Amino acid sequence: PYRAELPATLTALTPKQCATTTPKTCAPDLFCWVNPLPQGNPVRGMFAVAPNDIWAVGEAGLALHYDGVSWTKSQTDLTENLNAVWAAGSKDVWAVGEAGKSIHYDGTAWSPINPMTPLNLTGVWGSSATDVWAVGDAGALLQSAGFGGGWIKKTLPGNEPLSAITGESGSAIYAVGKAGTIYTYNGMTWTKVTPAPTTADLLGINAAGG
Repeated sequence: PYRAELPATLTALTPKQCATTTPKTCAPDLFCWVNPLPQGNPVRGMFAVAPNDIWAVGEAGLALHYDGVSWTKSQTDLTENLNAVWAAGSKDVWAVGEAGKSIHYDGTAWSPINPMTPLNLTGVWGSSATDVWAVGDAGALLQSAGFGGGWIKKTLPGNEPLSAITGESGSAIYAVGKAGTIYTYNGMTWTKVTPAPTTADLLGINAAGG
């Protein structure tokens, strides 16, 4: 029964143009992000398999995938923050986060990986689909037991909080963390670099093969 008229100016575009629509990210409770799109949770980690296959993870179990055109949400069913992601391929993606949470994507869905630590996990990297490593608080160090098959708990010479891990191969891996902590792995043994080159916290690392 009510009507309101508003003045508007329309301009024809030549050639014709269609507005692009960014898909919304929705939670299981059906609440969806309206602004910003596609979502608004902070992103904590990214990894690119290819220009059209990029993964990003972040707070509240966030996982996003870029297909070369747009970003879309990938449902993880986690509420814990995810800190890092690494992928051997489009059907082999690993993500780790708080409270020891870790998940694996097989190209169709995410599945939980058996928890081996209650500590926060902050970095993940692999030399291959069957050799994946994760690091975290209090010197947490995990190695995969195969393709998405779980973790094996490993031990470092110290217990410094670690923030990132990378490598050039399965016999050349590096992990960094608090107060300049650096560990190297030669395929058999983890060794702490001493003296530390800096007392500053090291938050990230990359290598030619990583």
